[in-house]
Amino acid sequence: MAEHRVHFKTQSCEVTRGDRVVFRVDGDETKVGELHVSVQGVAWMSKSKRKGHKMTWEMFDQVMQRAPGWEIPRNPRPRKKKR
Repeated sequence: MAEHRVHFKTQSCEVTRGDRVVFRVDGDETKVGELHVSVQGVAWMSKSKRKGHKMTWEMFDQVMQRAPGWEIPRNPRPRKKKR
């Protein structure tokens, strides 16, 4: 599995309209892409794309709510094996 490194640079301490925070994600020896975070939402810019995949915060929330495996388990204790 690839080891990833994440770098970011910010234009200001508080993200306001027009500002964005950019997280650069690097793989083994190459750039994987950038995650742009702003007041309007998020955008993933893959290394090979000029236009990113953009989502408002509401859209992002809906995607995360529906993503399998993101639910918090109701019973965090391991289940006993049935005999």
